[in-house]
Amino acid sequence: MAKKPTAVRRALSAAITAIRAWDERGHKSEDRDGQEYVCLDQGVEDALQTLAKSTKGRQIATDDRALVLALDVFFVEFESWARSTDLPDVPLDGTTKLWDLWADVLEAAKPPRIRVLEPIQVNANLPGLTDKAFAKLYYLKNADGTPDTSTAIQARLNPEKFAYLTEGPHPLDKADADAIDAAWAERAAKIDEAEAEAQIDDERREPIELLIKQGLSLEQVRKIYHDLDDDQIRAKGEEVGMNVLTTSEIQIANDVKRMKITPQHSPVQLAPTGGPTNGDDTGGEPTQDEGGAAT
Repeated sequence: MAKKPTAVRRALSAAITAIRAWDERGHKSEDRDGQEYVCLDQGVEDALQTLAKSTKGRQIATDDRALVLALDVFFVEFESWARSTDLPDVPLDGTTKLWDLWADVLEAAKPPRIRVLEPIQVNANLPGLTDKAFAKLYYLKNADGTPDTSTAIQARLNPEKFAYLTEGPHPLDKADADAIDAAWAERAAKIDEAEAEAQIDDERREPIELLIKQGLSLEQVRKIYHDLDDDQIRAKGEEVGMNVLTTSEIQIANDVKRMKITPQHSPVQLAPTGGPTNGDDTGGEPTQDEGGAAT
C-alpha cells in the first residue's frame, strides 16, 4: 500500500501545478481590471507561500529532509527577489537563479537512487583491472584517503571472505545520507537560534496596525508577525481601514498608476474685484476644491 503524501509533498504538488499553468500562459497575470502583466501569478505566489509554511518546524519526515533543505535555499532566494522587484532590472516573473534553484527542488523531490556494488567475484579476475582501480571500485581507502591496494589484493584472492564489502548501503549513498544528516542538524540549530531571537523580537516589534498604515506588504508584515496567518493579517488591515496587499499586487498597482494620465487642473478662478478671496476680507490663502482646483 502506497504511503500517504506528507504535507510538504502535497504542497509541492500544488505549487508544481500552479507554476505549470502559469508557464503555459507565458508568465502573464491579470489585475482586477483584466489588464495582463508579465509577473508572478497570485496563484503561484499563494501556492509557494503554502509550500514555505509546510517546511516550518521540526516535524519533517526523514524522506523529505533533502527536499526541505533544497526548499530552504530556494525560499532564501525567493525572499531576496521579492524585496528587489521595485528595481528596474529585476524581472517580475523571477530571476534565472530563482528558477534554477526551483529545478534543484524538483530534483531533490525525486526518489533517491539506490546504488549497488557488484559482487567481488565479478571483478576479482577482470583482465586489465589493476589493484588500484579495484580499490577505487570498491571504495577501499587508507587513512590518508589513498587507495588501499593491500586490502584490494586480499579481496581479489579471497572474494568470499570479503563479500561484506558489498553489503549494506553503497558508500556514495551513505555519504549523501551523512551530508543530509549534518545539514539537518545545522538547520535545527538555526531554528533554535531563530526561535530564541524571535521571542526577544516579539517583545520589541511595532504594533501591527502601525506597520500596515506604513504600507508594508503582506510578506513584510508576515515576516515580523510570523505567528499570524495571511487572513489574520488582512483582518487587522480591515480594522484600520486598509487593504494589506502582496508584493505582486503592490507592483501591479504601481504599474497601473504609471500608465494613467494625470488630469489637467481647471484654470484658477479669480474672486470678483474688491470681494473677499477666501471667505473673508483679509486676503487669506486659497484652498483646493475636491477636483484639485484652487478657489
